[in-house]
Amino acid sequence: MCQVYLWTFFHLYPWQLVFDKDRAESEVEDAERVVKEGLKKLGWEEADLAPTRKGEPRKVKPALRLRAETTATIKWIAQRLQMGSWTHLNHLLYWHRKKSK
Repeated sequence: MCQVYLWTFFHLYPWQLVFDKDRAESEVEDAERVVKEGLKKLGWEEADLAPTRKGEPRKVKPALRLRAETTATIKWIAQRLQMGSWTHLNHLLYWHRKKSK
């Protein structure tokens, strides 16, 4: 796995990758599993992410699950689910949590 990818996922410094590489790889795999399960639940494929609106409510559910079940950063989730900037995703998650209270 690419060290740059791991760094963007966990914001690890290069010297930490030597010690945390196995843990980081398993956490990336867990996050990818959650993404794939979310896509399967929606009946989507990878190619369906790009043309779908970045604020699509159906994209918010997998993002919420990723935040709850993994250590993935909001930046990684926004990039992986093609939801625009991380600040936009953070805004969507905030309003979703606020509505559900």
